Amino acid sequence: MDDHRNHLRQKTPEAYQRYETGPGLQARVDWGECSEPIIHFGVKRKVYVFSMTLGYSRTQYIDFALDMTASTLMRCHLNAFRYFGGVPFTIIYDNMKTVVIEHIEDKVRFNERFLDFAHHYSFEPQAVPVCYPEGKGKVERSIGYIWSSFYTGRSFEGLVDLNNQGRRWLNEVCNIRIHGTTGERPIDRLRRNESIYNLFGGRSMTSARWYSAKFTRIAISSICRITTVFPTLMWARRWR
Repeated sequence: MDDHRNHLRQKTPEAYQRYETGPGLQARVDWGECSEPIIHFGVKRKVYVFSMTLGYSRTQYIDFALDMTASTLMRCHLNAFRYFGGVPFTIIYDNMKTVVIEHIEDKVRFNERFLDFAHHYSFEPQAVPVCYPEGKGKVERSIGYIWSSFYTGRSFEGLVDLNNQGRRWLNEVCNIRIHGTTGERPIDRLRRNESIYNLFGGRSMTSARWYSAKFTRIAISSICRITTVFPTLMWARRWR
């Protein structure tokens, strides 16, 4: 028994090598629920934050909303694309139901309504594997940074003021700080490699409402299909 306990104590935890991506290749998206509600037109409302972070530059975009519906998610994407000035080739999601229906072995069953949106703007959605917490690190750190650096301790006069303050924070704090990993300002890395990004290419920035109307008559059970999960979705690699 003592030998077994000693073996457990001496077991070396698995280490993970940081996985970096090239300019314009990848972004990560997640939602966070704000700890305190806001007063919106005289009514106390729960509020959520959408976060998209570019993998190479670490440039971040945030958008606060009163729900996490598919239409709101797509609207936030369009706002992020405008902010970045382009569209990354791949966007990774942590299995939110508006994007991912279910995992089936090594495949992902995506919501086809969202796939149509992704195809229109020429990006590939990918999903974090189930039970793979190492893959969530960068997004969760981004959400945590929003709470610690921006949201906590501030007051807001409704949703519009919250988003206005959030935009100022992005431009005056978040994206101009020296990033701890890259040693550079996110905005500088974005601007330096801007021409590499998959720009809109003449596509109209269609309102998210168009996608809602297009699919209102289609049953949920029929708007999904099987799409292969590509190996590039891994955010970390085991370090032997």
